[in-house]
Amino acid sequence: PKPHDLIINEEVYSRRRLKAQYKERLMVIVRGAVFDVTPFNDHPGGIEALITNAGTDATEVFNSSGHDEDMWD
Repeated sequence: PKPHDLIINEEVYSRRRLKAQYKERLMVIVRGAVFDVTPFNDHPGGIEALITNAGTDATEVFNSSGHDEDMWD
């Protein structure tokens, strides 16, 4: 794997592969997992927050945005 590749269940995903596979979806990486946030168009932080972070590792933004830790249970 290259430095910016993501490994999920022992399979390597490059940014290029993720973008090609999900080009019409808003995908973010949080805590090493890929999430499709397309259905959250009524997100409290606004759709702009999702669009701005789409295709990136949004862990730092997510952690600093006041999300509840209980959502990981």
